[in-house]
Amino acid sequence: MNKYLFCSAPLVALVVYGGLYALWSLGYQQIYIDIINAWGVSAYSFPFLDTDAILAARECWAKGIDVFTFDPCDVLGRPHVYSPVWLLGSQFLHTADLQPTGLCLDGLFLLSLWLLPQPTSRGAFLVTLGATLSTMVLYAVERANNDLVIFLIVLLAGRLSITRGASRFLGYAGFFFAGALKFYPMILIWTALREAPRVALALVASFGAGIVALFAIYHHSLVIVFGIIPHGSPFSDLFGASNLPNGVKILFTGPSGTQPVLLADLVTVMILCLWAMTVGRTVIQIDLAVDTRELTEPSRQWLTIGLLLLIGCFFSAQNIGYRGVLFLLIIPGLLSMARATPDAQRQLLYRRTIAVILFLMWEAMVRLLFAHFADNAPSTIANRLIGLYWVGRELVWWWLMGVLTGLLLRLLAEMPRRRASLLIVNDRGG
Repeated sequence: MNKYLFCSAPLVALVVYGGLYALWSLGYQQIYIDIINAWGVSAYSFPFLDTDAILAARECWAKGIDVFTFDPCDVLGRPHVYSPVWLLGSQFLHTADLQPTGLCLDGLFLLSLWLLPQPTSRGAFLVTLGATLSTMVLYAVERANNDLVIFLIVLLAGRLSITRGASRFLGYAGFFFAGALKFYPMILIWTALREAPRVALALVASFGAGIVALFAIYHHSLVIVFGIIPHGSPFSDLFGASNLPNGVKILFTGPSGTQPVLLADLVTVMILCLWAMTVGRTVIQIDLAVDTRELTEPSRQWLTIGLLLLIGCFFSAQNIGYRGVLFLLIIPGLLSMARATPDAQRQLLYRRTIAVILFLMWEAMVRLLFAHFADNAPSTIANRLIGLYWVGRELVWWWLMGVLTGLLLRLLAEMPRRRASLLIVNDRGG
């Protein structure tokens, strides 16, 4: 028996996050807010702020209000910036149901983490615990953000999609439903590479037909949503490929554009070209170096799903920190490969990748501490220190995306071969 089964990261997380909620519900709101803020998350006056946004949109939509332009039911007046599918059945679940809805969502998310492979060593347990209690996960849990809904759907759908028989198509239906809710999970159609060519083409055609149907039904609302997708400063907790070029341009032009834009563009291009060469080499090295033979099919599928979502999100848009919960899907696979390989260089690569992921999952707290340290220095030095820290953070993100892209390419390339080998085993009665 796994001795970490009962002293597990999900169990510890349930106790920790449950304790935080107990502080708020028992009247110790200021202590609750101080702890959340010190953890690197900007706390609101009550928990589950993002679930409140969804419930408020449903409440006003039921009253006939166009929540895509303005939502007076929302505590911050935020318009609905998500798919109109969230508004289906809007006569149920409104802001009065916030606390039980938020608790239920957080509880299901934490319980679902037991579906992932559990650590079998002390080091793996500490890594998993560090990720589960990270600032990114706290952010998602404290806000009860709807990315937790996406996490739950793709986790269950991923497991279904590797079952035998027709039941696996329920998994692909789950991927499409997640995409209908939040758009970016549509990239999971790439997992159909594990199917026979005819089946894969049918799945792609089904996804395409479903997307066309969504636009036909919700065209007006979707046009508004795509026009108001949130974006912000590259120096905040947002992560994405656009941060580095946009941030470098701001650093060299100044907030009012006092420096020549051409110089900023040239410097940006030079940095990106040099870093692209480094990342490109990393992608090739990782694609050649990784060894995924020891992965179980569920671990392989969740790893592939997590990589597709993280890489797709990084290169397509800016992402708020809570989307880092997707790292929880790939950490078990990385730990498994690090444990299984006898090659010292591969072990070092996997461990370095895991360490970088943990840093980024806690980066908001690290940034808070660094800013506090920099505040004690003269303003000119403090600004440069903060700027250098930001550049370092963005380069770390790009290095990690290079590693993960190389790993994803290997997994996608192996899918047809894995399907063929599994068919041979099944034909032999294995």
